[in-house]
Amino acid sequence: MTSIEKKIAFKIEFQRILELFAGQIYQSPLALLRENTQNAFDAIRMREAHEREVHGDDFEPEIRVTVDEQKIVVVDNGIGMTAEELETSFWYAGRSSKNTDAARAAGVVGTFGIGAMSNFGVAYELSVESESAVTDERTRSSVRKTELSTDTEGILVASVEKTGKPGTTVTAHIDPSSGVTVQDARNYLKEVVEFVDIPVTLNGENLSGARYRAALPSEMHAWIERLPNISLAGLLSGDLELIGMASGELRVVLENVQSASGVIRTGSIVLLQDRGAIRTLRSGFGLATVGMGSIYNWGGVVDLPFLSPTAGREALDAPSNQMLQQIVSAVDNLVSPIAAEHAESFANDSFLRWISGTKKFALCGQLEVTLRPTGTSEALASVVERAGVQYYSGRDESVIATYASEETPLIVLSRRAPSITTTVYLEG
Repeated sequence: MTSIEKKIAFKIEFQRILELFAGQIYQSPLALLRENTQNAFDAIRMREAHEREVHGDDFEPEIRVTVDEQKIVVVDNGIGMTAEELETSFWYAGRSSKNTDAARAAGVVGTFGIGAMSNFGVAYELSVESESAVTDERTRSSVRKTELSTDTEGILVASVEKTGKPGTTVTAHIDPSSGVTVQDARNYLKEVVEFVDIPVTLNGENLSGARYRAALPSEMHAWIERLPNISLAGLLSGDLELIGMASGELRVVLENVQSASGVIRTGSIVLLQDRGAIRTLRSGFGLATVGMGSIYNWGGVVDLPFLSPTAGREALDAPSNQMLQQIVSAVDNLVSPIAAEHAESFANDSFLRWISGTKKFALCGQLEVTLRPTGTSEALASVVERAGVQYYSGRDESVIATYASEETPLIVLSRRAPSITTTVYLEG
């Protein structure tokens, strides 16, 4: 038997890895639409910062998306890329030029450096033409999926005549049998860019620019409390609007939200009770929809600059999930004492569960009770100050008739939340 000792290289079947990458990390074939639009969004954020620093002014940003049976095209007028940047960032999986403090301060969303690969879930060819706002050079680059390899140089990169219009055009050539439809693309992209403050059009239709408050189905309310610059358990600070509906339902709007960690950009939070699903955003760009544990089962929109998605964008990463859960739990404890000042809140089962769970029974003063035999309603806070008031937790009408009189009113305890009223009585 011959004895051997040598070193060998780790090899990859690139096309197979590419198929797994595009199909498993990115769960939707439309992921290329999101990734290419996100790159366009980031490029515009970086050009905005560049223009302010170099020229001291702004420009009119835009992202134009067109979709048909043969191609998906995303055009932006952002910072653009040089030939070197195309080679060392765009076509270099795992490397991103946006992992810098300046880029994060500008409000970029992507930092993984793998977005280009998402195209090859449905694209058989990808072409990029870009003009740099920094150097003015214009470059065209393209590759067919079958020519992608780590062993051969299959990606074309070539200089072309500049136009004086910085920005990037990414064209994904797709097979008509891919199943991608214009309507599916529209619905998918709108979910991602609805709250982006940059005009984003798909086949001429604007999909962006919605206000966060658009998540509220109605602005009609029974009461509203506004508290500026309020702290959220030391995690965040912002301007709070707590909205109470006649049904007792609560809604929360936090604007100008700043992180205690000192992240530069502000955020916004809009939460509605009993909606469950929270759409998370970063700088207005859609990340993932998640659910968080809460006594109020909050749902709505949360845009915070420190939220980060997983590589496939289908979920938040673990630190972001943990922080968001802490924030949502803190919202419960922030808004409940404020809600307790309004009688409508006592029709809210979730609020009553918070009272019972935290044993904050002293907050039940606004709870309306019905006195027998008069049938009049009165706030519990005023009733417990009286002498001779009696309490009964049953429903026997003969007992009520026997013990209830105008001189000694009888409070009949609610079967729906007896522990709250009973405990108030025992403590009183």
